Amino acid sequence: MTLVQFTFFIFVAIAIVGAAMAILAALRVRRPAIMGRSHGLAAFLALALLLLANLTTDASTLAWTAFGVLAAGFIGGGLLFRFIFKDRLPMKFVGMHASVGLLGLLLLYLTAF
Repeated sequence: MTLVQFTFFIFVAIAIVGAAMAILAALRVRRPAIMGRSHGLAAFLALALLLLANLTTDASTLAWTAFGVLAAGFIGGGLLFRFIFKDRLPMKFVGMHASVGLLGLLLLYLTAF
């Protein structure tokens, strides 16, 4: 298993936690604060791992595009949910954040496999 494939599976786990948070928000169930923080921290660490994988191998343009899309989702999620919408959670922005993340996952899948 390559480092890019390992990073893909980490991002899948992060997406599962994100989907669980979105479901809890849609059901208006209060989620533990640690879920959001761990989601963001894990995404930061996975991005660092993907950057390392891209820098240490002959990464394709698709791998760098996946990194850019996932980094945009990370920055957007951090700005939206940590600073702008700290007290409320508009579902349209959750959907946009999830869409960017899924696009990054698709690109990373095409790169890794």
